[in-house]
Amino acid sequence: MAYFWVLNNGSDRGGVTVHWIDEGLDTGEVLARRSFTLKANATQESVLMYTAVIGAKLLGRVVKRLIDGKDPKLHLIHSSNEKDMYYPMPGDKDFESYFKQRRYFRIRDVLTVLVMKKYR
Repeated sequence: MAYFWVLNNGSDRGGVTVHWIDEGLDTGEVLARRSFTLKANATQESVLMYTAVIGAKLLGRVVKRLIDGKDPKLHLIHSSNEKDMYYPMPGDKDFESYFKQRRYFRIRDVLTVLVMKKYR
């Protein structure tokens, strides 16, 4: 649900985290993290595409470090409240409110990601 709360709360930033998977939900050690700026008219689709592209790059860097026998944890810089920015799974009322104010995607969002040079 990487897109939901940032769009629902009107945030101007989104983010991606790569972490070890353990028995909990998002409780494993964080290995890599990157935030990005959201455009004022961001949609669910555009946020999902940005997180997929950025997440794939981060995961590739982590895997390369593992293959090279290095500590997979990338240098992390946290803001003072970043560790407290996890939101639970949204409920029915949250989704109802969300879809009153947001559209799923626009075709230009898809085209924008296809020509993204910054993250290639």
